[in-house]
Amino acid sequence: MNAMLESARRIQGMKDTNAMLESARQIQGMKDTNAMLESARRIQGMKDTNAMLESARRIQGMKDTNAMLESARRIQGMKDTNAMLESARRIQGMKDTNAMLESARRIQGMKDTNAMLESARRIQGMKDTNAMLESARRIQRMKDMDAMLESARRIQEMKGMNAMFKSAKRT
Repeated sequence: MNAMLESARRIQGMKDTNAMLESARQIQGMKDTNAMLESARRIQGMKDTNAMLESARRIQGMKDTNAMLESARRIQGMKDTNAMLESARRIQGMKDTNAMLESARRIQGMKDTNAMLESARRIQGMKDTNAMLESARRIQRMKDMDAMLESARRIQEMKGMNAMFKSAKRT
């Protein structure tokens, strides 16, 4: 009986020990599982965080790139605008210069025309003066000839009268 009880106690003790060990194993397994899950969550969290940071960096990079491109476009736009304005100023300057030159040519042309007209008037005036002098000379010559003829007629008449007187005296 005692031996049976002792044996029963041992068996029970072994069962208890086994049960305790099993329980301990299960608890430890749960702890290990929890620890593993926690570790996995942390690793996943770090991966998620890294992925989020990487994604954020890419988005920021794209924003930075877009901002840089936009800035470059604005600067280029300003350069293009400035170049266009400069080109427009040059073209306008050329137009102004051409207009000034054209105006100067017209003024010079008017001066040249006026000078030519003045010169023509002077030449015409000289011609008119020469013509007047020539005409005066002709009139004077005619007057001189008339005077000479008149003088010759008078001399002739006087000669005729003298001849008549001489003839009368002879008679």
